[in-house]
Amino acid sequence: MKKSLILISIILLSVIVLNGCMARKVDLKPTDYETINNLEGVTMAVKAETASPNGLVLVLENNSDKECIHGEFFYWKKK
Repeated sequence: MKKSLILISIILLSVIVLNGCMARKVDLKPTDYETINNLEGVTMAVKAETASPNGLVLVLENNSDKECIHGEFFYWKKK
């Protein structure tokens, strides 16, 4: 009985883990804006070798004389 319970637990855990690792198709929609990335002196780039299916590291650099406020929320859109 105990072996059966352990086996069932391992199978359920494997199914959950494998389901979480499956690739999901992301349907990006083209942007509605004519002009994007138009803040002079401010750049946003992906840090080298940090992109993965789980995320990435963004580097925001402000070389302008303006103060910029940013948060954690970004939209991904096709250009």
